Amino acid sequence: LFPGRENGGLLPQFSTGELASKLPAARKSGGFIAACSIPGDHNAGVYFLSRASFDSAVTPASALDSLVTPICGEGVAERLATGFAAIGEVSDLIGKEDADFAMPDPKLFMEHYESGKPVPEWWATAKEHFGTATNEMYRGNTRAREGARPFILYHAKRFFFSIHYMTAVEHARLAGVAREEKDNEAWVENLELAIEAMHNALGIYAEVVRDPSDQGVIAVLNEYAYRPLLKALDETPLP
Repeated sequence: LFPGRENGGLLPQFSTGELASKLPAARKSGGFIAACSIPGDHNAGVYFLSRASFDSAVTPASALDSLVTPICGEGVAERLATGFAAIGEVSDLIGKEDADFAMPDPKLFMEHYESGKPVPEWWATAKEHFGTATNEMYRGNTRAREGARPFILYHAKRFFFSIHYMTAVEHARLAGVAREEKDNEAWVENLELAIEAMHNALGIYAEVVRDPSDQGVIAVLNEYAYRPLLKALDETPLP
């Protein structure tokens, strides 16, 4: 068992390069690689393992090309590789700054609202990485043959969902700060923006739901983020 970023968080966190670095140790020990995460995030990683386990010459790049080009056509794998690399960057960042960020838990979202602490600087960097990944998915999608687009759109929407999640959690944190400072106008405004962003995040993800793990993410965020935000807004000193 190799503990790592694939820890069951609600946001995309994966790195095929990390899998490649762990594979020699697994071969040497006769062991295996185990992870718990959203299955759809790991199309490229699982395909890489299925090939590299029997051929040490296979690399993450060659495996991705072998997977994507027959499905999507020429010129698409490069775009997806760039996007997935951005997710690798954000995975490293979350692992370094807050490994429990976006983990399923009753406090996963509202703890940020209740903390009263400023927005961490690394959140903006994470959002940029998710933006890069989203853009690369859509760039690849424009080159892909028609029947292949659902394959890419799943990842595009997952990454776009993450941008809105980061926006929601940012405004939840700002609302908490405003509450501590007794700035009622900013308190209400940021809660409303957090609710809007979470609503958008859930709607975007719902467009590409395809397995129970996707449904589970939406259910968890409805229960532990969207509804608590609505309740928090009801408790504000509205005009």
